[in-house]
Amino acid sequence: MLSRRPRTAGLIAAAALTTLAAAPAYAGAATSGSTTIDLKGAVARSLSSQQVRLSAQKPAKATAKRITLPVSGGTVATGATLKHGGSVTFRTRVRGRTRSAKLTAWETRVGSSRSSVSAKLGAKRITVFTIAAPKRSVAIDKTAGTARLTGGSVRLTAAGATALRRALALRRLAPGPLGSAKVSASVGAARRAPTQPGTSNPGTRNPGPTNPTDPNTPRAPPIATEPPVLARPAAAVNITGARLTWWVRDSWIAYLSGDNQAPAGTKGTSVSGATAQTPILAGQHLCKDDPRPETGPLSYAFEFPFKNGWYDEASGVAGVYFSGTVRFLRVDHGIDMTATDPEVEINGTSSRTIFRFDGGANTRLGNKRGPLTALDVARAPRTVDPATRTITYDPILGRLADGGADSFAGFYSVGSGYGCVQLSFTY
Repeated sequence: MLSRRPRTAGLIAAAALTTLAAAPAYAGAATSGSTTIDLKGAVARSLSSQQVRLSAQKPAKATAKRITLPVSGGTVATGATLKHGGSVTFRTRVRGRTRSAKLTAWETRVGSSRSSVSAKLGAKRITVFTIAAPKRSVAIDKTAGTARLTGGSVRLTAAGATALRRALALRRLAPGPLGSAKVSASVGAARRAPTQPGTSNPGTRNPGPTNPTDPNTPRAPPIATEPPVLARPAAAVNITGARLTWWVRDSWIAYLSGDNQAPAGTKGTSVSGATAQTPILAGQHLCKDDPRPETGPLSYAFEFPFKNGWYDEASGVAGVYFSGTVRFLRVDHGIDMTATDPEVEINGTSSRTIFRFDGGANTRLGNKRGPLTALDVARAPRTVDPATRTITYDPILGRLADGGADSFAGFYSVGSGYGCVQLSFTY
């Protein structure tokens, strides 16, 4: 998970306008269960050998052999996001001085293919552990509001190892096996929040109309703080040419296209300075996120002209900048917003996309930059042509960046698939 960033309005906030009423609501429901991590792997032995001790503030519990994080709330949809109270402190003495790392605001995210545990160290949220478990050992019941995971193998992440090593001034602490985990949580049976007739969500194929003029209809707030521009290393060289194709989440495009009752010109997508690819069926989407039946043909992908960029060969870090605008429109749902001038940051586990967002109606986003997706560069197919000095990623999957899930009101959780990008550049 990426560090906590300012809330992104953008596409995320636009989706929130129609998902607030549709997401499962658990407010006030009885919660129970916990995430339990048994410490018995190589990392646990490394911590013990360096005299690192654990303590906890209630309701969390921590011993040399186990961390227990009781569930205090959360949401369950396609995945589960579980909140935990209390804190866990790692403490040791180095050269006569006590060093400590207090981890607060714990969260467990359970998915069918990947799960993780994150916490805040100071003001920064980091993914501390990842959990790998067979699909048959993961059970998520949206209707009942329950999540179960058994037989999970826990690993300390690189980010977690670095944070603890620095905070505790340890001689060594490498990412690796930490032990095992199980999750058992109930946040109460799902109940729907009160809705206006015909409200819907961006996963619905034929959404009904909302009333965008109703004062009770949620409105996307302007983006408060823009992210910093990626720092260019001194040794970086200019990128001389680049291509970017953005494949937007298919269910979002289908939602904007709406039903036949919405008049032409009041729904769908349009471009200015960018190019929409030829409409295709949803099944032909390069990185389809929605398993539901076929829709289309629709334009799911958009190409943007290259503006400028740089690449640092030593670190592999790149900042690639493009121009052009995609407009997302659904007038009867109060959505009229634009995503402009995409930025692609290739920066290891911090790789991401950033857009400048603006809009009207209920999506007045302030004409500011905001991050949208975290890019899984490590798993992306990458080719290098030494003759032309061209690097190609085809494709890089995008997942909703940390901080965006709140704008989806729990309908899309952090880490949910949100399309992909195809990127190539020459330097």
